[in-house]
Amino acid sequence: RLSPSRQKRAERAPRHSMAAGIDQEQQEFLGGCFADLKKDMLAPMKASIDQMIATQATQGKAIKEMEKKLSDHEDELVVLALKVEAQDDLHKKWQERLEDLENRSRRQNLRIV
Repeated sequence: RLSPSRQKRAERAPRHSMAAGIDQEQQEFLGGCFADLKKDMLAPMKASIDQMIATQATQGKAIKEMEKKLSDHEDELVVLALKVEAQDDLHKKWQERLEDLENRSRRQNLRIV
């Protein structure tokens, strides 16, 4: 609900719209200006959007390639980890065998007097 002073101002305001105060020639001129402005603003924006879409497509391809390579490297890493584990087991086995042979050699060198 409007206050009494605002209500009086609203009653005194002209009852026609702003567009009614503009004649046909002015409307056509403004329409042409707005059309030119729209065209001038939309062309660079469309070019910029097209460029962003192309960049996004290129980046999408690069991301897919990197994901594939990462997956391949992860698979290779698993294989290499298994090989390292097998080599560690073999190394422990050979280390134990070497220690056993050294101990046997020492025992053979001992002479009980």
